[in-house]
Amino acid sequence: MHKSNKPLSLSSVTYGFSLLLLLLACTSQAQTSDPRSAAISADFPYQSKFITVNGHSLHYIDEGNSDGDSFVFLHGNPTSSYLWRNIMHYLKADNRIIAVDNIGFGQSEQPSELDYTFQTHYDYIEKFISQLGLENIILVVHDWGSVLGLNYAMLNQHNVKAVVLMEALIPPAFPMAQKGFMANFRSPESGKKLLIEDNLFIES
Repeated sequence: MHKSNKPLSLSSVTYGFSLLLLLLACTSQAQTSDPRSAAISADFPYQSKFITVNGHSLHYIDEGNSDGDSFVFLHGNPTSSYLWRNIMHYLKADNRIIAVDNIGFGQSEQPSELDYTFQTHYDYIEKFISQLGLENIILVVHDWGSVLGLNYAMLNQHNVKAVVLMEALIPPAFPMAQKGFMANFRSPESGKKLLIEDNLFIES
């Protein structure tokens, strides 16, 4: 498979931004015409599927209209495909929606032998997309998912129609000066204290 290192075209980024605006407009319209249809819900009305990647089970959602565009949702940290539950239903009538739980997250397997580095996570995402045979995809990415998604888009431009960014981890929104701070989460000592003992993601 040919991979390109050329930057994403402006048209792809603009198209992705337009899709985000359209999605927000649909949400607003639904709230105006029928508030019940746009109510935020804790329900997860999607059928769970599982696929084996690198010998481990990944949980994902794959629903909607296969004749439409393929939207691939990549969640952030510490969430899962559940993050997208109130967004995907606006797209599924006309498009195919795919949302995966990263390895170690949600209902995906949590193998203790993995190092959970960026490259490990990316390898699972790239193979997940490949094994499902997804083509000309629209990536919808958030937080940590933006790092994985943008890397995929950079290396596989031929297979990415657009990218929709939501709180993406890119400068200047995410200064490189915070790189050292984020490294604390991967430390066996400070990471456990920050995430488990201090419950940093929730308490902050």
